[in-house]
Amino acid sequence: MNQTLESRIDFIRAQIKSGEYTSPSRECTVIIETSFRELYRRSIGLLTGPDRIKVNQTEIQIGGGTKTLDDFTMGQLVALYRNSGFLKSWSTATGNELRGITMINLDEMVRLRNSLHHGLQEATRNEAELLFQCVQSILETFGILSLEAVTADAPPLVPPAKSREKSSVGEASAYLPNRAPEVNRLHLQARNIEPFDIALLAAATKDSGSGPLVVVDLGSADGYVTKSRFAADTYSHVLGIDRNPQMVHEANASLQPGSKFTFVHADLEDGGLETAIETFLAENNLHSVDLIFSALTLHHLANPIKLLRACRYVLGDAGVVVLRGSDDGSKIAWPDLENNVARIIELTLGSSGVSDRLNGRKLYTQLYRAGFRSIDTMHDVQDTAGRSPRERGLMFQDSFAYRADYMARRAENEPGNVQLARDLAEMRERLDELEFDFEAESFYYSEMAYAAFARIS
Repeated sequence: MNQTLESRIDFIRAQIKSGEYTSPSRECTVIIETSFRELYRRSIGLLTGPDRIKVNQTEIQIGGGTKTLDDFTMGQLVALYRNSGFLKSWSTATGNELRGITMINLDEMVRLRNSLHHGLQEATRNEAELLFQCVQSILETFGILSLEAVTADAPPLVPPAKSREKSSVGEASAYLPNRAPEVNRLHLQARNIEPFDIALLAAATKDSGSGPLVVVDLGSADGYVTKSRFAADTYSHVLGIDRNPQMVHEANASLQPGSKFTFVHADLEDGGLETAIETFLAENNLHSVDLIFSALTLHHLANPIKLLRACRYVLGDAGVVVLRGSDDGSKIAWPDLENNVARIIELTLGSSGVSDRLNGRKLYTQLYRAGFRSIDTMHDVQDTAGRSPRERGLMFQDSFAYRADYMARRAENEPGNVQLARDLAEMRERLDELEFDFEAESFYYSEMAYAAFARIS
């Protein structure tokens, strides 16, 4: 354990030994509540598709459509765990035994927590010792060995045997953006959506004044999108930030001397945003950032709202943040006699290491909860109507062809997983059928891109 968590544990132990029970009991409930909250946030992506859907639906029900995990009380967290069967699903997905967790009386723990924090009672020795035992059991079962594992900056709580490759933006993920096929697909995707991005940026900056703008692009990868969107003289200095050092190296290698573009390697979820921007401003004798742009990046992060709050602090008084996402829920097709689109999406959502594929619908709320208020939204519809056979094929490549890759990489690491092998075979078969459908002129497919932009006030 790191010294900070170790000192908290030592504090609890020493206080109980000295005869003080209320303060250490409160400290225990804080650690327990934070552990439950972060275990959920970090592990939801590990669950199978059906389990994940059930948990997400339960979260919506408990929150009444207005509150999410970060707003839940301890009682609501316990209700979420119990009603969705989250712990059992987590145990199945990770191979970890729940052991002592099942012996904890969660309802009594919630009651005691509320009484202690609202000043309704003092803790007894038995209560303090019981809560301390609960803390130790939870830390051991969930594999929390440092304080970082119960904060928003921590790596996902994944058992070592199940560790996976890291994405370019921070979460444990099956997504590998530096593989050649994926790079080509992302460039294709960028070209298709470029007209929408240009219109989006024009709308977002129409009130930004006449001077050239200082821009930061979050999740800039190899710089392809960054350089194409901000080539105009409207933008004077452009900083691209990405977690993948290889992609950053490639982005910088293509620049000419004196270029207005700069690409740096930084972890957006570990305080890297503020440091990277401070250095960039100082090196270029600039005072503030006018525009923060992020396309298809937030859904790879464990805590998007935390990053958006950081964006508020680094933006200038008239600064604007611009987000673009996607949403598998917007994808429709007809005729789709075998229900291939829906089933392919279901299999995708059930694949370990897949990012938030339903992120487009969340952009407005994420901005609002991060403290932004002047929020506007835009969307773009792309479909097969009037497209040539080649264009239809490219749309299939952009939206579907890559989806078996997640499962295939996982299957390489789990050769004995019979169900995974069956799902992968089904995915490939359905993708073949869907690709054939895309070639038919009578087949209609449509999807949407979602965007939101906001100012600080």
